[in-house]
Amino acid sequence: ANAATPLERRAILMAVVMMFATLSGVFGAFMSPQIHTQLDSTTEGVVTSSVHLPPRSKETGLRMSIFDDVGKFLQDMGAQDNGEDIDDEKGGDEEIAGATRLLTIPAKEVKPGGLRLLLMFYLMGQQNTPEPQSWKADQPTRDEYVVDMYYHDRTAVLTVKLSKNQITIDRIGSAPSMSYLAQESVIVDGILDELQVCVTQDDINDEDRLLLLPEPQDAIEKARESLAFM
Repeated sequence: ANAATPLERRAILMAVVMMFATLSGVFGAFMSPQIHTQLDSTTEGVVTSSVHLPPRSKETGLRMSIFDDVGKFLQDMGAQDNGEDIDDEKGGDEEIAGATRLLTIPAKEVKPGGLRLLLMFYLMGQQNTPEPQSWKADQPTRDEYVVDMYYHDRTAVLTVKLSKNQITIDRIGSAPSMSYLAQESVIVDGILDELQVCVTQDDINDEDRLLLLPEPQDAIEKARESLAFM
C-alpha cells in the first residue's frame, strides 16, 4: 500500500483531535477533573545519569491526559477569539545540563495546546521507528507545552518545546550514542514536515492554523538547513 501523504496524515490527525474534542464535550460534565486517560507507565529509569532532565514540576514523569490537551486546545482558541494573549509557559527557557539546542523556529503565532496534541499523536506513531520500542513519546508536565521522545538506549532525549512566539527542539544528553544520532535526524525531519503542513495546508484559514510563521515564512526551511551544521 502507498504511504500516506503529509496532507492525508494531517487530515487523519485533525479528525482524531475533533473526535476527542467531541468526547470531551460529551463526558466533561460527568467526569471529575481528577480522572484522566493516562498514557503508558512513567518514564522513571528510562535515561541514565548522563541525561539530566529539567525540574519542570512535581508532576514530571506522569502522563498528560488527552482530555486535558483537548481542553487546553479549546481554551487557547477561546482566548484568541476574545482577543486575549496566551501566556508563555512558566519560567521561560531553563539551562539544562547536557542540553544542546538543535533548532529554533520563530513564529508569528502558535496555538500551543492544539499543536502539542498534534505532535504528540505524530510522535506516538513514530515510537516503533525504525524498530519496535525504539522510542517512547511523553508529555512530562501539565504546566508547559513540551513533548519528549526518549530513545531506547537511554543515552539522550529529544525535547520539543512550544511557546507563544517560537518552537525549539533540544537534545538532552551529554553522550548520545551513534544509533541515537542517526535516528534523531529522522524524527526531527518528520517533525519539521508536520509543522510545514500546519503552515501551508490550503484548506485552513490563517486564523484557524495551529502555527503561523512571520514573512517570508521560511523559518522551517532555514531550521532544516541549520541541522546540516550540527
